[in-house]
Amino acid sequence: MKKYLLIIVLFLLSSFSFSQNIFSDGFETGNTDGSTTVNGWTQAVGPNYTSYNWTANSTQTSYNRTPRTGTWDCYLHYSGEAWLFKQVTLTGGTGYVFSVYARQDGSTTTNATIELKYGTTATIAGMTNSITSAIGIGSSYQQIKGVLTPSTSGTYYVAIHGWINGSPWYITIDDVSLDLGVAPTAPPTAFTTSAVTKTSMTVGWTDNSTNETAFRVYRSSDNVTFTQVGSDIPSTTSATTGTLYSLPQTGLLPGTLYYYRIVSVVDLESSYLLGNQSTLAASNIISNATGNWSASATWVGGVVPTIGDNVTIADGHTVTIDVAANCNSLTVGQGTSGVLRFSPSTAYTLTVANGVIVSTGAAFTAGISGGSSLAHTLNIGGSSATAIGTGSLTVNGTFNMYYGSSRPRASVYFYGIGSATISGTGTTCNFYQFYLNKGTTTASLTVMPPVLEIQRAFTVQDGNTVGLVNTHTAGTLKFGGTFTLTTPLYSSASYSVPAYGALWLNNPNFTSTAQNGSPTITGLLRVSNGIYNVGTASGNSVGLASNSSVMIEGGTLNIAGRLAVSSSSNITNFNISGGTINLCTIGNTSTTYYSFDAGTSTSSNFTMSGGNIIIIQVSQVLKILFS
Repeated sequence: MKKYLLIIVLFLLSSFSFSQNIFSDGFETGNTDGSTTVNGWTQAVGPNYTSYNWTANSTQTSYNRTPRTGTWDCYLHYSGEAWLFKQVTLTGGTGYVFSVYARQDGSTTTNATIELKYGTTATIAGMTNSITSAIGIGSSYQQIKGVLTPSTSGTYYVAIHGWINGSPWYITIDDVSLDLGVAPTAPPTAFTTSAVTKTSMTVGWTDNSTNETAFRVYRSSDNVTFTQVGSDIPSTTSATTGTLYSLPQTGLLPGTLYYYRIVSVVDLESSYLLGNQSTLAASNIISNATGNWSASATWVGGVVPTIGDNVTIADGHTVTIDVAANCNSLTVGQGTSGVLRFSPSTAYTLTVANGVIVSTGAAFTAGISGGSSLAHTLNIGGSSATAIGTGSLTVNGTFNMYYGSSRPRASVYFYGIGSATISGTGTTCNFYQFYLNKGTTTASLTVMPPVLEIQRAFTVQDGNTVGLVNTHTAGTLKFGGTFTLTTPLYSSASYSVPAYGALWLNNPNFTSTAQNGSPTITGLLRVSNGIYNVGTASGNSVGLASNSSVMIEGGTLNIAGRLAVSSSSNITNFNISGGTINLCTIGNTSTTYYSFDAGTSTSSNFTMSGGNIIIIQVSQVLKILFS
């Protein structure tokens, strides 16, 4: 009887997953109430707020500072940013789960965040590996956790990075743990596809694990870079096998081979189930006559184009966009003529999943000269930052999106994760408003977000006195080629280069017109060729946000005031290998920051192997404060 009971127990145990704890800390031992010396941990502050550390707590319960379990926790004061580091010994190639419970006393999750990282030194700069992104927290305890897998065995430090602005009072954390991750017993099997169209399909698989909690689907169009599709798919049959699961795929490109990796998930992922499938090829639709986009008589075969179609406006035809229109790619003209224009009576949007070509002799316009005041929209490369189209614009004919502020005009949005160009030999490439939102890649000295390279001259609102970019959300704006142009870069003189973006000058004949304002670099500023001018008045400066990067390889920077951090504790990254930086050409009005001021953070990086930094107004001084 005991033998059978043992067999039953062993069978039941085999059906459950257990993790091995490396350490757990609820701050219950070795701490002093109100002390910023937290037993077993070291601390650092910054980079944005530097006044407060994490504080051990056993008495304060106001503002949601009650422990989750036990009688102790830690809290971080408002307008605070602090890191807790703990030394651990990890085995290379092994997956671990690091977690902490956290909450604040408010409900707005953008006011307080927790981020988990790890590295080889107990410093902010040493936290080179991400476990989670900065996750917003609410007023109830929530578990923040992620997986880390070091490549080699050795001593590491795990970190809890808390940030809170001035709106809530405190972040409170409790119940920290590091555990060996649990892996699924097997990967999924039997990759299938169904319902395949030009822009969609459904992928399927069979559950073959007895402990999975979810499944995860990754997709790639090059079989190299894979991105997770959607969120994890919860398992409904964790303890059994054989159940079929599926996930619809939408927003795909026609005629494209997609590669898939599907995994079972507990804490860790299983090995991959591999598969691939092509979408149906795009249809080629050519105009049949002059007419409206929405009219079947306008198109050969009587089929109105959709997102899965390659569209060509034939020579001699004029097609009017009279509906919210979509296509895969667009070619206007066949070499001698052809016109595509927006409606003269109602504002519409045209979305092109891939690129736009305006052929020699053809024209793509916002309407007609003298037409009504209508603001249209042209999306190139899809309609979101993560769209998968290419999104280039080639203008060999006429591209005119502006007939006047109270006449027809069209804003142009460049989207998608693919790098693209604006090129061509046509005499007119005239924008009204220009928006760039490509990808979600954080810029650095070594990482460049998806690039939109401008390789030809252009005008904005019929000239070069209005700045090109209305809003720069993400992506690299690169001025390449060898065309000659002097123009303002942004419509606002106090523009911002975003964390997901970069501004890159690499044209020896390109000059940015100085504007009366002070831009901020949150992502990357890179100058390889050309002239970058900032400021027309004393005090106009380039501000460097935390984690910003500056790379100067050639060309010239002329800044009226200073090139300086916007807060002394900001982390900055410089690599100067050539070129000339002329600072304080008019005057630096700041009594806090020097004309070249890289801040005081010991986590910043400065490399200068060439080039020149020149302070024009000699009464101003240079300051590089790095450890």
